[in-house]
Amino acid sequence: MPYYNGRWHLYDERERREYGERKRQERSQDWHARWISKQGLKNRLWTDKAISSFLSKPKKAGKIMAWPRTEVLTAEKTPEFMAWMEKRREWLDARCRLPDIAYATYGLVVIGWDIASPDKPVRFQELVWNEDRQDLVDLPHKWVDSPYQGAEFDSWSPDEVACAICEWLISSKTG
Repeated sequence: MPYYNGRWHLYDERERREYGERKRQERSQDWHARWISKQGLKNRLWTDKAISSFLSKPKKAGKIMAWPRTEVLTAEKTPEFMAWMEKRREWLDARCRLPDIAYATYGLVVIGWDIASPDKPVRFQELVWNEDRQDLVDLPHKWVDSPYQGAEFDSWSPDEVACAICEWLISSKTG
């Protein structure tokens, strides 16, 4: 073994690994406090076209190209971006793709349930059978509020809530 005048002999392998992992996490947090990558923008619901429209060219941020967090936050506060984001959220919501909403399908109903807001009603869309695609589709992409609030389904899974909404819809149509 070569001569090493350090402190490696004071720590075992587990402690060295924990220290290295802690330092990696600290560097990652520091980087994310100053920069936002393209994937980070996509997680914030940005599209490629919006990135090229609202932001300048990315800058070198270590090994990857990224945008300064201050530039992104400034762009997100502009009225043009806020209007664009509202349309984007509506489009994603109509297609059941918003990350903060729990979606579930049961029978001919798909629900959208904002679990974080129990005071909001559970929304639903009726589905129609499409012969050409051999699939259930929602043609108008319009949400309708159910008479139930999200708080009524505390600790229920989205599938159970979809089942309850479907049963309510069937009973309201037949009765």
